[in-house]
Order: sequence, then structure tokens, then C-alpha cells
Amino acid sequence: MIGVVHDITNREIIEETLRRQTEALTTLNELGHLISAELDLHKTVQAVTDAATELSGAQLGSFFYNVINRDGGSYMLYTLAGAPREAFAHFPMPRATDLFGPTFRGEGVVRIADVALDPRYGKNSPYYGMPKGHVPVTGYMAVPVISRSGEVLGGLFFGHPDKSVFTERHEQIVTGLAAQAQLIEDLLDVSRIITGKLRMDVRPAEPNLFTEAAIDALKPAAEAKGIRIQKIMDTGIVSVPGDPVRLQ
Repeated sequence: MIGVVHDITNREIIEETLRRQTEALTTLNELGHLISAELDLHKTVQAVTDAATELSGAQLGSFFYNVINRDGGSYMLYTLAGAPREAFAHFPMPRATDLFGPTFRGEGVVRIADVALDPRYGKNSPYYGMPKGHVPVTGYMAVPVISRSGEVLGGLFFGHPDKSVFTERHEQIVTGLAAQAQLIEDLLDVSRIITGKLRMDVRPAEPNLFTEAAIDALKPAAEAKGIRIQKIMDTGIVSVPGDPVRLQ
């Protein structure tokens, strides 16, 4: 008997990778439609948290909004995915500790295979580690959410009971989702206007400059859809009082 054996392992790996990439693109597309039509801040942030948790393969995902108080730092739990809110009701909000601080300061992505082995873990009172009753977390990833004006709005945090589950690909996907915070900042502005807490940096601003910046921000998306943007400006050298970021 003569037989031929084909090793299809590589083909299966490629097919699985393509399937996951297709699922990720579908989720991102659905998320884009949702947040472009939604003006509710909580629903938008929850949608970003849910999508990021799903695409990263995390068992637990959360978004903490960066709220600074007079004492130096207090962080409010904003959204949660993978566990009921009640599961965290009796835990204090995370602080700018050695582990969480880089995210709340916007210093970059933190991705750890086993958080318990990280030298930054377990250094702060009163728990010196994970509080009793906390959802088990071994694999850890955190991505800062930064507005277009450079303000750190907060962070997306992900956990998994197994180690080494988060990869560079997961990091790239979640970082892309975190960029949706341009929209989050706009919705925060709406809520601040309603509550009378909007802070504006009013100063002389040149229309040519913030108009050019707005066009530059739109160009990549326009070119991808075959749309040509033409600008006609004849304002001369003039300035208006306003917040350049919000005017853009």
C-alpha cells in the first residue's frame, strides 16, 4: 500500500488567523457605526470596552476615567465587561500606583505575562496585591486613552486568569480602539456643557491654522474613500478669540 500524508498544520493556522482578523474587522466596523450614531457617553464608552474585551480575548475588561481630586488622584470606574458591576462595588478605585500609574499618566501600553511576577505588583497598602474576592487576574494589559489635545482621559484595563494570553496583535487592536476617544472627548464636552463644567482654553487663534489642522485630520479617511478635499481660504492674517482645539 502506498500512501501520501499532507501536513495541513500551517494551512489551518493561516485559516484561523484570517478568521480572527475577519471577526476583528467586523467588530470594528459595527463599533464604528454604533458610536457614529450614538450621543450617549456611557453607551459609547461601554461599546468600546465591550469590543476591546472581546477582541483581546480578555475575561475582564474595564475603562477607568481619570478624575483628579485635591488630594492627588482618585479614579472612577466607568465601564466594565466580563463581570457584573456589583463584583467591584466594595473595592476601592485604582490609584496611580507603580502598576497603574504609567497608564493613568499616558506613558504607553503595559502588557504583562504574569502580573504577580512583575516588580511593580503588590507594593501598596492596604492589600499589597489583589484584594480578597477579586476576579483572578494573571495576564494583564492596560492601554491609556488619550484625547487629541493630549489629555489622558483614563485607561482601558484587561485581565485573564491565564498567563501570556495577550500578544502584540491584541495590543495593536486595543490601541486602535482607544483612538475612538476623540469621540469620547466630544461627548464629555457635551456633558460638561450641560452641567456647566466645561473648561475652555480661550486665546487668540488663527482660523487658517485650526482649519488646516482639521483638513489634515480628515485627509487620510477622505483619500481612503476616494474623496478629494479642496480648501479655499482668504482670511488674511487675522485671529479670533477661542479654544483652538475645539474650533478644530
